[in-house]
Amino acid sequence: MVPIRGVPFAASFKNTASSKDNLLTGSAMDRHVKKELERLTTLMTESKKELNTKDKDMKDVKSLLKVKEHVESTQRDTDLITLNIDQLDESLKLF
Repeated sequence: MVPIRGVPFAASFKNTASSKDNLLTGSAMDRHVKKELERLTTLMTESKKELNTKDKDMKDVKSLLKVKEHVESTQRDTDLITLNIDQLDESLKLF
């Protein structure tokens, strides 16, 4: 393990790893971009479905509390979601 200055992480290396994985546009980055796109798409689809009040009974308190909970969690996580989208955007510019 090799410590990385300024962060609480350490790098390790495997002899069996493909040298192409070290390339900035290698297969590891390709897999990461695909996984992040899928994760963000799922997050946005689920959030849209949960936040939409058109298909919910407006007289059902439990239903409205779930919407309120999702609104609050989305507001709380906005900075992280924006950061993830920005990181993905910058990664896609490499291809």
